[in-house]
Amino acid sequence: LMGAIQFMGGPEKIKALKDLDIKAKAKLNSPQGEIEMEVHNVTVFPGTIRTDIHLPFGDLPSFFDGSSGWQTPFGGGPTDMTEANKNDAREGMLRQLPNLLGMVGNPVVSYEKKDGDNDVLLFTLGATQVHLTIDPKGQVVKRAYRGATPLGPGEVEEALSDYRDVAGVKMAFKTATSLNGQKYLEAEFTEVKANTSPDLAKLAEKPK
Repeated sequence: LMGAIQFMGGPEKIKALKDLDIKAKAKLNSPQGEIEMEVHNVTVFPGTIRTDIHLPFGDLPSFFDGSSGWQTPFGGGPTDMTEANKNDAREGMLRQLPNLLGMVGNPVVSYEKKDGDNDVLLFTLGATQVHLTIDPKGQVVKRAYRGATPLGPGEVEEALSDYRDVAGVKMAFKTATSLNGQKYLEAEFTEVKANTSPDLAKLAEKPK
């Protein structure tokens, strides 16, 4: 655990990360075939996130501030999140590495097993469980959990790679995700800015 925290930048640098503005390109494997999309995420730690997904057939913005939020279903306008949606959004925020390795909410961390040369740690916070696979250098190379996805809930495994420095914190710029053992999503960050102090009212604005 300490190796992963130190690799990421150490407790002080992780704590100093107040917000992230991330743009990414992604490919989603859906039953209809591969869909290319662009994603813009603005995260204010520990619990606020605005996501704008740009798809060939339209945009899907959403917002959550830790207690309430809205999202946009396919082909519809913004609707208030249900309690289940809020729980999914809350869990998604808890799974972010700056929150996990920043020990936000005081998760219980237990040693799970060895995976080759790597170690697997289990983070538990209430009903949320996340498995992190950490290599000998301290890099988190895999994050696994049961969670909600656009293709439905399931067992999610994310391979993390291409770590780069952002405001003194190491972040994985590439992820390859599987859902229930099937290739599901590949994403690559194209632009990352930290500590930009975004306007929360603006983040919460619904599309016209």
